[in-house]
Amino acid sequence: MHLFEIIKYQIILSYCTMSEEQREQITARPLKETIQKLTEGAKKRNLHPATYYAMILDKAAKLETKDGSIIVDKSILKDTYSDSRKVEETAKEQAEKKFEEWSISDEPVTLENYERRLREWCALNSMNVKVTNDTESITYEVNHGIDKIWSRFQCLMNMGIFELMNKTVKNHEMRKLSWSITVSKPPV
Repeated sequence: MHLFEIIKYQIILSYCTMSEEQREQITARPLKETIQKLTEGAKKRNLHPATYYAMILDKAAKLETKDGSIIVDKSILKDTYSDSRKVEETAKEQAEKKFEEWSISDEPVTLENYERRLREWCALNSMNVKVTNDTESITYEVNHGIDKIWSRFQCLMNMGIFELMNKTVKNHEMRKLSWSITVSKPPV
């Protein structure tokens, strides 16, 4: 859900695990269907519904302030990227767009900042990331749980970002539920 869509719902939200000074309340008006889905999601995670709603708001707010991204359900992504012919073209366009956004920010374009951004993005989207460093290379592996086409899109997009960073991709793998890229480390 987009931050502005969430805020317009009428739910009293409170953080059960935070001190009174850290908590805020907002009021919103949800659709009955939305309340039902959120309540089911909270039950699956063994959370109080208010805590779960607050977590969703926090994720949306972080995404909203980072790079204009929004939270999208995985089923929507499957439909969006079902045409494998367009995946390569879209991945290249997105790599150029992401690199351009990063280049005009105050943040240096480095492997360390790439890793930080990847970890943040994966955390916000409930995906697992593993980074393995050795003397000559770094391997980034993301387990997303969507499908092979999403692996292909993400892998190609990230390879495009590395290309724009003038980094050498030594190896890459696109699996059904994950992808990985190994990049050469710059000489010391």
